[in-house]
Amino acid sequence: MSAPIARFMIAAACIGGGVALDRYLLPPPHTVGTVAPASTDNKSVSAALSSAADETVREKGKPFTGGIAELLRLARQINDYQRAQIRIFQLLEHTPAADIAKLVRDFPWRMNLPWQENGVYQTLLNRWADLDPAAALAWAQTLTKPRISQTLSQILGNYARTDPEQAIAFARKISNVTDRNAALENIANSLASTDPRRALSIMNSVKSRNGEYRFYSLYSTWAATDPEAAHAAAMAMQKGRARANAMQGIFSSWAASDPKAANAAAQAIPEAGLRHQALSAIFESWGSSDPQSALAAVQILPKGQAKIEALGRIFSSWAGTDPSAAAAAAASLPKRERQNAISYIAGSWGANDPAAALAWAKTIPAKEGGEWAVSNILSQQARTDGPAAVAAWRELPASQRSNPLREIVNNWMNYDREGALAFARSLERPQDKASALSSCLRSMDFSETTEINALLAELPQGQPRQQALRNLAENRAWQDPEGTLDWLTSLSEMDRATALKEGSLGQLAYSNPQKAAEVLKNTPEMASQPNQWSMIAGQLAGDNPAAALAWAEALETPGARKQSIENVMQTWGRDNGPEAIVRAQAFTDPATKKSALSAVINSWADVDPDAVLKWAQTASGEAREMALLRGSIRKAGDDPASSAAVVDSLIAGNNGGEKTPSRFVDAASDVARNWFSQDTAAASAWALQLPEGDARDNAVRVIAEAWTSLDAVAASQWVQQLPPGRGRDFAAQRLSEGIADSDPESAFTWASSIGDDSKRDDAVRRAAQTWHNVDENAALAAVMQARISDNVRKSLLEQFDKND
Repeated sequence: MSAPIARFMIAAACIGGGVALDRYLLPPPHTVGTVAPASTDNKSVSAALSSAADETVREKGKPFTGGIAELLRLARQINDYQRAQIRIFQLLEHTPAADIAKLVRDFPWRMNLPWQENGVYQTLLNRWADLDPAAALAWAQTLTKPRISQTLSQILGNYARTDPEQAIAFARKISNVTDRNAALENIANSLASTDPRRALSIMNSVKSRNGEYRFYSLYSTWAATDPEAAHAAAMAMQKGRARANAMQGIFSSWAASDPKAANAAAQAIPEAGLRHQALSAIFESWGSSDPQSALAAVQILPKGQAKIEALGRIFSSWAGTDPSAAAAAAASLPKRERQNAISYIAGSWGANDPAAALAWAKTIPAKEGGEWAVSNILSQQARTDGPAAVAAWRELPASQRSNPLREIVNNWMNYDREGALAFARSLERPQDKASALSSCLRSMDFSETTEINALLAELPQGQPRQQALRNLAENRAWQDPEGTLDWLTSLSEMDRATALKEGSLGQLAYSNPQKAAEVLKNTPEMASQPNQWSMIAGQLAGDNPAAALAWAEALETPGARKQSIENVMQTWGRDNGPEAIVRAQAFTDPATKKSALSAVINSWADVDPDAVLKWAQTASGEAREMALLRGSIRKAGDDPASSAAVVDSLIAGNNGGEKTPSRFVDAASDVARNWFSQDTAAASAWALQLPEGDARDNAVRVIAEAWTSLDAVAASQWVQQLPPGRGRDFAAQRLSEGIADSDPESAFTWASSIGDDSKRDDAVRRAAQTWHNVDENAALAAVMQARISDNVRKSLLEQFDKND
C-alpha cells in the first residue's frame, strides 16, 4: 500500500467513521449495510476494497478523467463511508493537482451534504491539499461563510500531516478567532497519531467553544497507537471535565485493541464517576470481540442507568456478530435490562438479517419490548426490500401498524420512489394514507418543487398537512438550505408561516441570512416569532457584528428587536469579547445594556473565562456579579472549589438573606454537578452547607441525580442521612426516579418516604406504574397501604385495571 493511502486511511479513521464532521451529515451505523468497520490494517482494507462492487476500474497508474457524477455513483455503490473514500482516493492517486482542483471547484457543494456526497467532497479536498496546499488555501480564502471556516480547517488539518509548521503558522494568522481556533483544533487532531504531545500543546493553547470536549478526539487518536502513554498523560491532567473527556476517548479507543488491559486500567481509576464512565466506554468494543467476558465484567457495575447503558452497548455489538447468542443471553437478564438489550439487538440484527430478526422479535411479548423491536426491524428491512417490509407490516395487529409505517415508506422511497408512492396512495385508512404521503415528502428534493407542492395538495387540510409542511422545512433545511428558501417563496403566506413555526429558519439563516431575512419579512405572521429574527441576527453578526447590530436595532417588533440585539452581542462576545463588552456598555437604555452585557459575558466566558474574571475586577454592581459567576462556572470543571467559593460569597452578600436570585441558584447547580464528577464527598458536603433555600435544594437534587446514575446504592446511603426538609425530598424524588426501571420496589419505598404531600403523590404514582409492569400483585398491595391521597390511589387502581 502506498504511503499517501496509508496516511489517508489514518485520517479517515480519525474524522470520517460515522461521526459528524463540522456540520455535514454522516450515516448512522445502521445505514451502511452489513460491512465491517474500516480498518487501517492492510489485509482487512484490501479485502474490503476487493469485495466492494466497483464498475469504475482504472488501469493502475492512470489519472482519473471522469466527473463528479461518476465518483458519487461509486460512493453510493460501495455504501460505506470510509471504504468509499479509500477507493476514490485510489482513483485520484495519479491525477494532477489541477484536475483535482477543477473537480473541487465544480462540486455542487451545499450545507449538510448527504454522507455519500460528503465523502466524495472530503476526499477531493484532502487530495488537493496533499498535492498543492498553497493553491487549496488560496482558493479556500475566496469562499464565504460558513464554507470558508469548514474548508480552511480541513485543508490545514490535512496540510499539517506533511508540513505542520507551515500549517500552524497559517492558522495563527486567521483573523476570526472562531475560525482560527477551529483550524488549530483540526491541526492538533491531525498530529495526534504522529506527535501527540505537540498536538496536546496546540490544543491547550486554543480557547474554544468546544471547551473540554475537544480533548476526546485527540486522546482517542493517541490511544490508538500508544494507550498507556495517553492514559498516563490524561491521569496527570488537572481533575475536571477536560480530563474526563480525555479518558472517555482513551478507553473507547483502547478497548478496540485490548479490552482486558483497558478494563484493568479503568478499574484502577480512583474517582467513582470517572471510573464508571471509562468502563462504559469499554463495553461496546469488548462486546464485539469477547461478549461473554464483557458481560461478566459489566456485572461489577452497581444497579442503575450506567449499567443498563453498558449492557446495551455490549448487546448491540454482540448482535452484529452472533445475534442468536446475544438474544439467548439477553433472555436471562432482569426485565428492565432485558428490554433494553432487546432494543439494541433488534437494531443491529435487523440491519443485517431482517427476516431472521423479525421471526425472533415476534416471539417477544409486546410489554417486553417486542412491539418496538418489530417496528425497528421492519424499518431496517424497508431499506432494501420495501414490498417484503409492507407484507410483514400488513400481518401486524392494527394497533401496532402506525409506528413502523412512516419509516417503512421513508426508507423505501430512497431507492424505489414509484413503488413507495403507489403503496402510500393505495392505503385505505385516511390517517395511514396521510402519514405515508408525509413520509414520501421527507425523501423528495427541492429541485422538484412542483412535485412536492402537488403531493402536498393530496394531503387533507388540517394537522397532517401542517405537520408535513413543518417536517419538510425542518428536515430539508439541513441538507438543502438554498432550495428550502426557494421552496418557501413558492408557498402561500399561510403555508409559509406554518412551515416556519418549528424554528427551521435558524439553519436557513446559517446558510444565507440575507435571503432568510427577506423570507421572514414577507411573512407578516412571523412578526410574533422573535426567535426567528434573532437567529438571523446572530448569523449576520458572524460576518459584521456592527452592521448586524444596526439591522437588529431597526426592527419594528419590540420582542424581535430585543432578542436580535442579544443574539448579535452574544456572537460578538464569542468572536471578540473585549470589543463587544465596550459596545455593550455604550447602550443608553438600562434594560438593553443589562441584557447585552449578560449576552457578551456568557459567550465570552465560553471561550476565555480567565479574561472575563479579569474584567470582573474592573466592573461593579450586577455586571461584576455576572462576570464572576459566568467566568467561575465556566472554570468549574477544572477548579470547582474556587467556583464554589465565588458562589458562596455572592449568596452570602445577597441583601440580607432575601430570596436567592435565579442566577445564583443555577450557578450552585453547575458547581455541584462539576464538582461531583471529581470528588463526591466534597461536592455533597458543599451542597449541604449552603443556606436553606433554592440554591441548596437544587444543588442537592443535582448530586442525587448524578450519584443515582453512577451508584444507586451509594446514593441511597447519602440520601438516607440527609435531614428532613425540601432538599431531602428533592433528593429522594430523584433517587426514586433514577432506580424505578432497575429496582421499582425500592423506588416505591423511597417515593413513599418523601415528606411533601404533593411531591410524594407524584413520585409514588410514577414508581407504582413501573412496579406494576413487573409485579402486579406486589404493586397493588403496596398502593393499598401507601401514604398517598385518596385521589391518587383511586387513579392508580383504575390504571392497573385498564392495564390488566
